[in-house]
Amino acid sequence: MYDLRLLSAFAQSVRSGSFTEAARVLRCSPGAISKNVARLEHELGIRLFNRTTRQLSLTEEGAELHDAISRSLAELERAEDIAATARGTVEGTVNLALGSAFGKSQLLPRLPRLLERHPRLRVEIAFTDDCGDLVANGHDLAVRSGAPDDSRYICRRLHRLPLKLVASAVHVERHGAPQHPEDLSHRDCINVRHGDTECSWLFRRRDCQDHIPVLVQPQCRIIITQQIEAVVDAALSSLGPTVIDSHAARPHLETGALVELLPEWEVESAIEGGSDLYIIYPHRHYLPLRIRAMIAFLVEEFAEGMTAPNVPIAMDHRIADRRMP
Repeated sequence: MYDLRLLSAFAQSVRSGSFTEAARVLRCSPGAISKNVARLEHELGIRLFNRTTRQLSLTEEGAELHDAISRSLAELERAEDIAATARGTVEGTVNLALGSAFGKSQLLPRLPRLLERHPRLRVEIAFTDDCGDLVANGHDLAVRSGAPDDSRYICRRLHRLPLKLVASAVHVERHGAPQHPEDLSHRDCINVRHGDTECSWLFRRRDCQDHIPVLVQPQCRIIITQQIEAVVDAALSSLGPTVIDSHAARPHLETGALVELLPEWEVESAIEGGSDLYIIYPHRHYLPLRIRAMIAFLVEEFAEGMTAPNVPIAMDHRIADRRMP
């Protein structure tokens, strides 16, 4: 019977692709991970990884071992979960990845209700505009805008983000307000980029459902790639028009610092589903109780929408629409 710590260190190293990342997920030192894997190799009498200074790859024997133990480790987690359910408790740690704007302005103020409901639950939050590979990064679930076109994930729609086209009052005074969405193609705008893709905006007239939508790829000299909430700061600095969620715009519209442009037009992400918030989590044989409790909490909390934050929600425009049945 092999030490569970050794098997866990090995399995997480496979998922994360490095000892350093595995150590971060398991909250220990890279040296401890390396030592545990080396000890497992010694006990088994085989090499599990091919190691270089930059890469960690499974040997044929390592791949066979990983296949053999993966289901057993999942079943062990399920057994622990069954015991917790029998005790009537939700316990353990949920590793959650959130866009920084959504996490700070929307989820953190609501978390006390979750922790009061489940006193033995622990939440570890990564505030990031790009959660990457959930499994490799050790995240149980994420809340993102848009659903990734990746069959490894289950995606559940949480909320629709209403968007507005805005600019600072100073910018409008200097340059005037656009009269048509196509005017945006001839002025400097503020945009966001995820990966290699810049956002496109789709406009529809509110008073005419049969009107042909207008697709705009704005001209931009300012492009925000990280810390997407900075798009509001850029707009307030009079750097140009931009599209942000209505909740983020509201306090600045009320003070007059921002002005809504083209209010007779509805604007959304040009990618279907790109303006929607999703709960995203990996496919797995068994979904632990702690994760099910977090999903239920998120659905319950945001069933009626969101409150007005002071920062915008990051929109992910790399994705294609993918809905959970």
